[in-house]
Amino acid sequence: MWNKVADFILRNKRYILIAIGIITVFMGYNMKNLHMKYTSALLLNEKDSAYVRFLDFKKTFGEDGSMMVVAFEDKDFVRLDKYNDLVALQDSLKTVIGIKSVLSYANAITLAKDTAEKKFVINKIFDPKPTTQAELDSMFKAVKDFLFYERLLYTDNNCYVMALTCDPEVINHKERDVMIADMEKLVYGFTGKYNIKSHISGLPHIRSKTMFMVRDELIVFAILSLVIVALIFMMFFKSIKTTLWAVLIVVVGVVWTMAIMALFGYEMTMMSGMLPPLMIVIGIPNTIYLLNKYHVMYREYGDKHRALHDVITKVGKATFMTNLTTAAGFATFLITGNAMLMEFGLVATLGIITMFFLSVLMVPSIFSYVAAPTEKELKHLDTKFVHKIVEKFVYLVENKRPLIFGATVAIVVLAIIGIRLMHNESFQVDDLPEDNAIYADLKYFEKEMGGILPLEISIDTKKKKGLLDLKTIKKIEAIEDSLTSFNCLSHGTSLVDALKLIKRAYYNGNNEFYELPMQTEFITISDYLKGSQSQMTGGGNNIMSAMVDSTFSRARIQLRIADVGTIRMVTITDSINNILQHYFPPEKAQCDITGTSVVFALGSSKLIDNLVQSLVLAIFLISLCMMWLFKSWKMVIISIIPNFIPLIVTAAIMGYCGIRLKSSTILVFNIAFGISVDNAIHLFTKFRQAIEHHKGDIPVAVDEALRETGVSIIYSAIILLCGFLMFCASQFGGTIALGLLVSITLFVAMFTNLLFLPSLLLTFRLKFKGAKDDE
Repeated sequence: MWNKVADFILRNKRYILIAIGIITVFMGYNMKNLHMKYTSALLLNEKDSAYVRFLDFKKTFGEDGSMMVVAFEDKDFVRLDKYNDLVALQDSLKTVIGIKSVLSYANAITLAKDTAEKKFVINKIFDPKPTTQAELDSMFKAVKDFLFYERLLYTDNNCYVMALTCDPEVINHKERDVMIADMEKLVYGFTGKYNIKSHISGLPHIRSKTMFMVRDELIVFAILSLVIVALIFMMFFKSIKTTLWAVLIVVVGVVWTMAIMALFGYEMTMMSGMLPPLMIVIGIPNTIYLLNKYHVMYREYGDKHRALHDVITKVGKATFMTNLTTAAGFATFLITGNAMLMEFGLVATLGIITMFFLSVLMVPSIFSYVAAPTEKELKHLDTKFVHKIVEKFVYLVENKRPLIFGATVAIVVLAIIGIRLMHNESFQVDDLPEDNAIYADLKYFEKEMGGILPLEISIDTKKKKGLLDLKTIKKIEAIEDSLTSFNCLSHGTSLVDALKLIKRAYYNGNNEFYELPMQTEFITISDYLKGSQSQMTGGGNNIMSAMVDSTFSRARIQLRIADVGTIRMVTITDSINNILQHYFPPEKAQCDITGTSVVFALGSSKLIDNLVQSLVLAIFLISLCMMWLFKSWKMVIISIIPNFIPLIVTAAIMGYCGIRLKSSTILVFNIAFGISVDNAIHLFTKFRQAIEHHKGDIPVAVDEALRETGVSIIYSAIILLCGFLMFCASQFGGTIALGLLVSITLFVAMFTNLLFLPSLLLTFRLKFKGAKDDE
């Protein structure tokens, strides 16, 4: 088969290159349709019950993650000149596209009783505007007397908060970036004038700023990875001409991969942003194996056409299998049920297979036109340093196998101990360094306000107007009182607060009456509520509609939680659920704990489970691929073991170093296993060829396979090592961990494939009676 493939490629090389050129232009044109993703990543399956409940909640009460908050740290903030500029700032912010409303102490409102009209009215506390400092101080005292605003618009630590409600349509669109930029410009203009320290946070802001960082890194890493692999390739092959052609092939592969993403209608995420550098780093070993084999064959034959023909026939199948196994590692992400990972896995899989076809088509086609390699360009085959390393491996395999096995067993034992120290936990912003402004501002709000990430409680009484029962309302109040024991939660906002405000207003703003109305007071107060219906349940200044549904059967308790991590989130939600069931047994009411933070925690936990399953599937699929290639279960087992050990070692390092198992770090195992097993495939392919040539002499065959493939394995390992280490320059902790851990895994895999694997072949050589046994 591969002889026919070689004949076809070399016979039609001109048409192949023209076709690739035309397709590349088409692919490059379609890349213009590639855009950044602005909606939040979906971690749960769309059919997951928790996600279905979350969508139902949003349908009833609206978007839960559409608020941004700005905090001003200033002990002298309530000053007339600052007040006037704060009012001007708020007026300017309201003109920013995407910002629906702005609330701070400067435009705080209060509820008052209109005796003449028998209704409640909403009044501005600062109306008319103060003209003296004394008037401002008096009005601000009225804000502080309004207990509802404590820890909402101010705290006791000289922290003054401005809340900005955003349009849900804008925060999920590219216009969000413009909104954030305009908002920051106005806020920083105000704080700069008075040298006030400010903090900005909220999900729209966090997502936007994070996306800016992803976009910047996408370009930097693509260029950096290209430069790194080009320099290392040049160092190995010592030829500018060969390096440029190899880089061109990889660049074409990257263009096709990104175009595939655009053609599928996918958008760029933090995950898919890693694809260009990944494709470069993973794709370059193809050219290394093909070109190294070409140079070896050319030195042997002195015939360029025959050498290129042998490249395809002798390395083509092995290269196909190495790409297939690498692609299998990514393809298993398709079973995770996570949209972001599934898109990443599909595009990466197609990109790797594309990279193989481009390499196997373009290398022979291009180099059939390029002048034959000179003796100077073949000198890399005699590189003493690399050959000395290979000779050292050969010596150890042939003479020190007990030492190799003993060291391997010791490492595995230590690794198993380390694995027991691993723990699984994810945070919303744990990929950001602690000195990053996004992380620091989030922690500031957690300290001052308890948290800003949305956590929602929905209580469905299953009865129309069930919330008009005072007993039910008192149960909700009792739940809110119980929740105050959680220091990671902000004060809850619900129907209870609205009714307390109404009673306070009925008694002319007396804080002594900031409590739930008694049953006898409901009749009198309800007369005022009927006259206030437009303001209390609808319109721009609504109080009730965000807290209850239209039938008064379902209530909402709106909370904000700190970024507590997935482990603690489970404990907290379990505790809250126990409180809910105490007051509202499941047979009498439907209580749900939901919100963006809860969905994230559940999604992260399930994602880890799915990724573990995908790793098992990856090992199974790769084993099947190798079984198809070698037709021997013994070879499959012997090849899998040396490539499974690096995964154990990496997991142990995570345990010993306290690196948490999360979505970004568990990716390491799927990616690294698919790549590392490539070395075993190349070694086994050469071993089979050598064992047939030497008539079943296994020691000689192992020696020859190790000497010939060892150089390419070392070359590829160094490029992969440096390529993945490049990710350590990222601003995201998950990307850094991914790069570092994959590099460690591949580095260990190089040793296990060059030492442990050949040692196994020699130790169990009686099991192999020659190549025919494996066919």
